Amino acid sequence: MWSQRIPEPIRGLSTATSLAIFRVEQASGNNYVFVGSTRRAVDSYRAFTLRPGPLYPLPVVCECPGCPLDDSVVHARDLLEHVLERLPVRARAELWRLVLPLDVEFRWRTLPDPHQRRHFRNMIDLDAELDPWWYDVLPCFERCAT
Repeated sequence: MWSQRIPEPIRGLSTATSLAIFRVEQASGNNYVFVGSTRRAVDSYRAFTLRPGPLYPLPVVCECPGCPLDDSVVHARDLLEHVLERLPVRARAELWRLVLPLDVEFRWRTLPDPHQRRHFRNMIDLDAELDPWWYDVLPCFERCAT
């Protein structure tokens, strides 16, 4: 069950859910989903929603694996959705309970894009047919204070 790498715990999740996430990360085969990426995505999403004032997400600046998690909260949310879709029911529910309040804060504090331009692109699920709701917000085009 365990590999040579021990899964990094995600604050607020049980050991069983952390193990299920670890298994999804290991089996992914996607360059953007690697061991520890879900923890980094949760931390990035959490830090973004804790910022004061209105929130303006950045489009992905660097496309090498790992970098978008530091640059773009939209990429972090894409990764979380990718993992959520692949988890067993109980683990999915537990991770969802962690992500839901962050989603509420994100929706509350971002502004919708009145022109519905496509500023973001999903680099994890390239054949996704529909853009998720978190793409419909005004982005920050210049380096915002982080």
